[in-house]
Amino acid sequence: MLSPGLAHVGRKAEWRVEQRGGRMVATGLLVRLDTSNPATTGPRIAPRAILTAARIEPDGACVVYQANAAPKWTDAAARAAAADPHSKCLGLYGRD
Repeated sequence: MLSPGLAHVGRKAEWRVEQRGGRMVATGLLVRLDTSNPATTGPRIAPRAILTAARIEPDGACVVYQANAAPKWTDAAARAAAADPHSKCLGLYGRD
């Protein structure tokens, strides 16, 4: 779980792919989540957008990046995290 509030998937997703053995293989997925938390359920969280990146491997996938989606550098950082085989999988609320 990346957000304790409600989340809606953004309008676009970005697949990261590589050519392996003559075929295209998905290696990552970047998705924006629009989050908010109703005042009646837990701590109030202001609506915002989070950029997430998942690394996809033959044995599974996990989220390796999350950050505020507003800064322009966030896209490049998410792409780098998805491509890095040493990026750690994030745990509950984006923490190890």
